[in-house]
Amino acid sequence: MTKHTCVSKRYGSQISSAADCKADLIHSVRNQHANHAQLLATLISIYHHATSWRYLLANARKS
Repeated sequence: MTKHTCVSKRYGSQISSAADCKADLIHSVRNQHANHAQLLATLISIYHHATSWRYLLANARKS
């Protein structure tokens, strides 16, 4: 588990209150999840394209 330092992106300074720190942490975690989901979707898309091309090439060779 990585230690999250509460630094405000808006002001570039340390966040004083615990509530702001928690909000900042939740925001950063949500961003990471969104990035992972996007990456996964891209990889799945590439995989599907690759398999469909393989299928088309195999059929082209048969005929």
